[in-house]
Amino acid sequence: MRDAQTMVEQILAFGERKVTGEVVALLLGASDRVLHRRLIEALVARDAAAAVAVVRELYRGGKELERASQGVLTLIHHLALAASLGTTAVIDDVSEEERQWIASTAAQQESAEWLRLFDFWNRQHDLIVRSDYALMLFEVSVLMAASLPAMEDLRAFFAQLKQEPSGTLAAPRRHTEAATPSRESAPRRSSPVETTPVAEPAPVRPAASTAPLVSGWREFLESYQKEDPFLVTPLKVAPYQEEADGVTITLSKVLDRTIGDRRETLIEAFAARTGGKKLSFVVADRPGAGRSVAAEEKREADAQDAKDIEEIRNDPVVKQIEQLGFELKKIRKDS
Repeated sequence: MRDAQTMVEQILAFGERKVTGEVVALLLGASDRVLHRRLIEALVARDAAAAVAVVRELYRGGKELERASQGVLTLIHHLALAASLGTTAVIDDVSEEERQWIASTAAQQESAEWLRLFDFWNRQHDLIVRSDYALMLFEVSVLMAASLPAMEDLRAFFAQLKQEPSGTLAAPRRHTEAATPSRESAPRRSSPVETTPVAEPAPVRPAASTAPLVSGWREFLESYQKEDPFLVTPLKVAPYQEEADGVTITLSKVLDRTIGDRRETLIEAFAARTGGKKLSFVVADRPGAGRSVAAEEKREADAQDAKDIEEIRNDPVVKQIEQLGFELKKIRKDS
């Protein structure tokens, strides 16, 4: 009884001898819950201006924004429960009037919406509590929450994507692949019919007769790939120095043993396919990490990948997805 009398005296003093519902709600804390409801209603309506206005009203009323954020999080939790379970019976410590509000508000969005909003606000609440700029962070948080796309809009968007031609987001093919036809797919040109007898050519080594002329070490390895792929692979890693009249390859002792008696075959094939250039080898305990074909190919592939990824980021469909609130964090290229 004494506590009740003290409360009445506080109400009279705060309201300057006038007892109104607003004064009573303010002292009993009921006004906080009303503002929390208005904030959530603004978020559901995607009304950012109304949501910010509620935050400003909380701040001007002397409310602790950290406690207000916690109250909003608790209310979103109740709404997520009601929407997911289809009942408010599991929610404790709320009045019957608030229970009815929870039931009607939860029905305005599907459970996935409330769960997403709870996950978002839970992360923002942790930032608001630890921030020295709680008001600014609170306002930005409600702006972000009000801009979250509705699940129905996302479904409609992805349904539209399914109707688009496949491969819209696929990384573009490498220019070399598009411009250079493979040997298997290139049409064969028929040789002209000879009308006069010609002398039979002198026999030559297969390496010289079956491969076109190349300009350097890298092109030579590409042309030699089909003949001895197991030898070409380690040779691509070996450092090399290329000059106008030839190429010098630095071999490790292991690679030198791997080449073995094929050294002379390589020298002859290189001379035949480059128009007489010399190929020489140097064996070193530690060949080092100089210029190599493998390193050159990796640099070019990385540069092309970066270009492809930039094109994907600038794709209109990706831009639309980002405008719907998604963040493109990683792009994986499948080879």
